Amino acid sequence: MAGILNIGVSGLNAARAALNVTSQNISNVNTAGYHRKALVQSAMYPQNLGYGFPGQGVELNDVQRIYDRFLDKQVQTATASNSYYETQFSYMKQLDDVIANSTNGISPRLQQFFSSVQTLTSDPSSIPSRQAMIDQMSSLVNTMKSADDRMEELRLGINTEIKSSVTAINGIAQQIADLNKQITMLWRNDGVQLPNDLIDQRDQAVTELNKYINATMVPLGDGTVNVYIGKGQSLVLGNDPALLRSDYSNQPGMEQELVVYYQSGAPFEIPSDLLSGGSMGGALEMRKTLDDTQKRIGQMAMEIVDRFNRQNAQGVDLNGDAGTDLFELRFNFPPVNPPTPDYSAKTDAEKLEIQQRYAVRALSLLQTDPNKIAAASAIVFDRNASFNGALPTQLAGTAAISQISTTAPFTPAAAVPAMPIQIRFDGTNYSITDNTGAAHTPPLSLNRIPGVSGGFKVVDQSGAPMGIQFTVSGTPAANDTFVIANRTPGALLEKGENTNLLEMAKLQSLATVADLPASGKVNGIGPGTPPVLNFTINVQDPDVAADKKAQLDFVSKLPITMGFDGTNFTNLPNGYTIVPAGSTYSLQDASSRTLMTFTAPAALGAANAGQTFTFPAPAASNFQATFGQMVTVVGSKTNEVKAIGAAQKVTLEQVTMARERVSGVNLDEEAANLIKFQQAYQASSKVIQIGQGLFDSVLQALR
Repeated sequence: MAGILNIGVSGLNAARAALNVTSQNISNVNTAGYHRKALVQSAMYPQNLGYGFPGQGVELNDVQRIYDRFLDKQVQTATASNSYYETQFSYMKQLDDVIANSTNGISPRLQQFFSSVQTLTSDPSSIPSRQAMIDQMSSLVNTMKSADDRMEELRLGINTEIKSSVTAINGIAQQIADLNKQITMLWRNDGVQLPNDLIDQRDQAVTELNKYINATMVPLGDGTVNVYIGKGQSLVLGNDPALLRSDYSNQPGMEQELVVYYQSGAPFEIPSDLLSGGSMGGALEMRKTLDDTQKRIGQMAMEIVDRFNRQNAQGVDLNGDAGTDLFELRFNFPPVNPPTPDYSAKTDAEKLEIQQRYAVRALSLLQTDPNKIAAASAIVFDRNASFNGALPTQLAGTAAISQISTTAPFTPAAAVPAMPIQIRFDGTNYSITDNTGAAHTPPLSLNRIPGVSGGFKVVDQSGAPMGIQFTVSGTPAANDTFVIANRTPGALLEKGENTNLLEMAKLQSLATVADLPASGKVNGIGPGTPPVLNFTINVQDPDVAADKKAQLDFVSKLPITMGFDGTNFTNLPNGYTIVPAGSTYSLQDASSRTLMTFTAPAALGAANAGQTFTFPAPAASNFQATFGQMVTVVGSKTNEVKAIGAAQKVTLEQVTMARERVSGVNLDEEAANLIKFQQAYQASSKVIQIGQGLFDSVLQALR
């Protein structure tokens, strides 16, 4: 009878424990990260009672946590990816809205500005048309600055995201370290009777951590876990959290970028590339896109300023005065003011990146007087001019020179021929001569302009244009000479003269430095096995005007197709040379600036004779194409992030459901368990009742 009572009591205790576990499951059905628990029980060790082993009842072994480590890891990984793309898309959508505005954005303003230049060419003396061009210049500047302001707002939002993520990460790291300490105190090395609810809380903390940064945990033998973030950076080691802080970078050229450091020890900046996943990883990745977009728009602004200012300086305005700057870049604010201590120590590439980053902020419209637009050419065909004080212009025929223009010279100023210049017709050909009729020194010649009737351009002995072109109309006589001279200072008489303005209109079709590839590969063509050349474009000092000109000159000459004769490179642009150093070659201009370097697998020699190598032009052909390409890149990335983000959201839902099917609480199942364990409890009570009745019967019989 004692056996019946003991068995009944053990069954009663087991049923009560099962009811407790089931009640705990039901109570935590909505607790994030809770894993369903199950009571582990087994039959007690049997004892032979002479007629066999009827059993001794049930014993309770453990409360088991229903857990699948693989599914939990999938949920954590999917959480990090979902948050990463969700954060990126929230900012990418805003950036796309800023730069892709087809009504009031930069692209329509560029088009309206260039259209106003074209309109003015038809009536360059019209004050309303001149004022319209000034207005469109102002509108372009204001629109670019407005877009830059919006991007700065996005940058502020990204920085706030980084700061809040760091705060959240630190809080979770401390929580995990505290839970590690509590779990260690309750841990059993045999792996049973573990503090399951504390372990659930810790796992959920790691899942929450993945919302901010990709995090993985490595279990240790004492019940603690080490947590690593990003691509292996330690965050929690046992009971010790490695807390983070956000501050501005101490790396050269990145002083205005908010980055992440460890709080303790010597300042150690965690490279942004190593902090992946989660909202912080998404914010850091978005900042790269924002940086690139801002710099490309900044480079475009710098080129518009440089090219239009220099072309305007080639002409004369409505008052007959030399053209002046139309735009201004005023880098007079920290941290890009050159006098600041750290700016001068930066490399040319770092300086350029800083100027690109802040160019739109520094941009302003300098010229608001419509009379100051230099529409006319600064050089003219002068029938009364003399050449070097002798030989006045001789014109026996009916020929005249018109549409004389100068393009903003990208070549060094010394290479541009000094005024005046004399052109002689010998009855068949034109030539540039001095006042004695001898060939000009240095040698200059005239090449016809394809597609332009009577059009000529002045070139040097290599055929490179010198920036002067004109049109000959009428019929010249043999030995006619024409003198092109600087315009006499004073009021402009030819109100319809638009030659310089036409050159200004052509600027919209020039390739831009913004689309110049930083590096690339060129496949050789020709006999034998031409090598693949790896090239790198050298950034010139943006603070040196001559260096900026050299960079633009280089861009204007692309694509460049060079030959190799077995010893030297051939067909180089005028003034350029190749300086070899083993298998490395430097392309230098006349001032020994290295504009590009390229390497071959081995030094080129006789086996490479006859091979050619073409270095490509920028991907976009003009300002609008450059901006359009950037809009396309941002739009494509926005759509890509949106699509991947949607897929990651579905993945997160699926893996969460898979985990819930294994570890989650099913109320229907738990309700059934309540009934089952209640009945077990009642049955065990009945066993005890029967045992007690039998015992009472024995006592009654003995009385």
